[in-house]
Amino acid sequence: MTTHYDTLGVRKDADAETIKRAYRELVRQYHPDSLASERMRLQRGGSPSELRELERKHTLYQEKTRQINAAYKVLSDPRQRQSYDAQLQAPASSAARRQREAAAWTPPDPDRVGAYARRRRAENHPKPTQAESAPIALIAFMFLGLLFAFMFVFSLLLPESSVRLAERTPAEGRISSFDLQETAQLANATRAVWTQMAREPSATPLNANTLLNAAEAFFRSGSYDLAAEQYSRALAQLPATAALLLQRGRAYSALAQEANDAAAWDLALADYERALVLDSTLAEVYVERAWLNAHFWQQTGSVPLEALVRADLQTYEVLGGDASAARYQEALARLTK
Repeated sequence: MTTHYDTLGVRKDADAETIKRAYRELVRQYHPDSLASERMRLQRGGSPSELRELERKHTLYQEKTRQINAAYKVLSDPRQRQSYDAQLQAPASSAARRQREAAAWTPPDPDRVGAYARRRRAENHPKPTQAESAPIALIAFMFLGLLFAFMFVFSLLLPESSVRLAERTPAEGRISSFDLQETAQLANATRAVWTQMAREPSATPLNANTLLNAAEAFFRSGSYDLAAEQYSRALAQLPATAALLLQRGRAYSALAQEANDAAAWDLALADYERALVLDSTLAEVYVERAWLNAHFWQQTGSVPLEALVRADLQTYEVLGGDASAARYQEALARLTK
């Protein structure tokens, strides 16, 4: 298992200054912006295969940067680091105990075990005689008869049950608290299933379609970090498209606004920029970028940031975007607050 110490390339007893220095060197090495000059060169005269390889490398750099930031966030905080070190020691202690138990264990004699098992099975489960089998068959037939009778009665009462269900449904399209509770439980269950599927190790890696379905499920349930992770894993298997980069950018954007995370903001903007390189006429990218930048403009009041938001909204309109769309109206409203 790769630990945060492995990610930063430091020893477990490294001091805070060593960790900070390793973090800065890795961020400088793997930040996606370090590929900007190479991208410009390939856009002018590179082959399609070289561009695809650069996109794959850019995706790997983004994932590496995310892992580096996550490792530094834990190891730079003394309390989080202490808790993390305790978690690392617990599995090691368990593994050592299992090794000692395995070394001390002596396998039993298979002949003796087999003979003992056959004798116990014969004592506990003797074969029934013909006279004993007859009542068992009779009981089975009676049980089946009762089951069919119950199903018949239930079918007669089904219309009445449907009426009671209809009476429980709230009138005029209003949503009841019972329905909201059921919806929340369903969302939590869906998130748990997808999390287990995405995080469990398997002999064969999940295919791209499964990863995309998981990403969409995580996004709908509000798990934006997990959604971005699954989009990244899918991009490692698929050629990068503007639509797919837009989807991952939305996940990073939602994560950035939820936690005021500047790193996620940078990753979202990088995805939007790459999407426009692949398709500069995709209007949705401009309005998503405007919506994201408008959020951070509310907190900083940056004049250049406001100009970028207005330019993106104007481009969105020029490309035929719907000015009544929710994203457009929200971005515009943020500028007026």
